[in-house]
Amino acid sequence: MSHANYLDEPESEEDSSEIPEGEPGNSPVPWHFKAFLVVTVIYLIYRTYQGTEWIIHHFRL
Repeated sequence: MSHANYLDEPESEEDSSEIPEGEPGNSPVPWHFKAFLVVTVIYLIYRTYQGTEWIIHHFRL
C-alpha cells in the first residue's frame, strides 16, 4: 500500500487556495482577542519591572 499520492503536489494553484465550506480558514481575528493580547503584554512588562525593582531593593547590600 503506497501513500505516494498523499505527498504529491496539488494539481493546480486554484485547488490549494480553495477552502471547503465549513472548514476553518483565514477568518479575521476578533478585536477583543487582539485587545486581550495587548493588555496581557502590558501586564507582563509591568510585572517584569516590578520583579526587577523588588530584586534590586531586596538584595541591595
